[in-house]
Amino acid sequence: MKFSLPICSTAVSTLIFISATSEGAVVSTIDTFDAATSDVDLSGNNGFKTESSSGLGIVGGTRNNSLTVTSNPLLQTARSRLNYSDSGVLSISLGTQVAGFVELDYDNGGTGIGGFDLTVAGMADSLGWKILFLDLPTRLGAVVTDTSGASANSSFDLVSSISSATEVTMPFTGFTLTEGSSFDWTNVDTIKFQVEPTTAAMDVVIDDFYAASTIPEPGVGILCTLAAGALAFVRRRPE
Repeated sequence: MKFSLPICSTAVSTLIFISATSEGAVVSTIDTFDAATSDVDLSGNNGFKTESSSGLGIVGGTRNNSLTVTSNPLLQTARSRLNYSDSGVLSISLGTQVAGFVELDYDNGGTGIGGFDLTVAGMADSLGWKILFLDLPTRLGAVVTDTSGASANSSFDLVSSISSATEVTMPFTGFTLTEGSSFDWTNVDTIKFQVEPTTAAMDVVIDDFYAASTIPEPGVGILCTLAAGALAFVRRRPE
């Protein structure tokens, strides 16, 4: 988890105040990728392949790992692995000139996850992923439905390579409603996220998928203000 440090300082009559924030703080796990091995392999082929797996640490208890390959002219690697040789991660490899995408679905085997509160009683405001490695530009997308049948989606492009653990978040407020009159984040029925290269190749490793908080940490501003006030009092104290 990455945190910026609170900095409180005074210089003569100037007070510099920087509040602490947390980028993608984990509030509730959707999938740790530590449970249930899955290896979907379409290397050297085009087409669609999916595999369902169940276990602890998966919201709703079941996930579907699906790989679609639309073009593979050089018969390259096309593979999506969960908790396989790289334990506890989602590892996706699409070779040179391979066009396609991977989807992970959380719908409890088609019955829905039954009104999962993605806000975790108001503490979470985003979906979050911890990405360990990415070599080429990639689009990350998500689709959610609630128990009333409303649907919303969002996506963003990761344009830079990643070589160390990096938290990325997708705010709930950035989702576009595609069905229904409103979306209820406290009663989510299905969650899907998609990983797709924006160039025809990609290697990516993702460690965790979760409901995240990007809300600034409370309390630090108060502490900084009190500290500055105390220092000012000491300076004003009569000799």
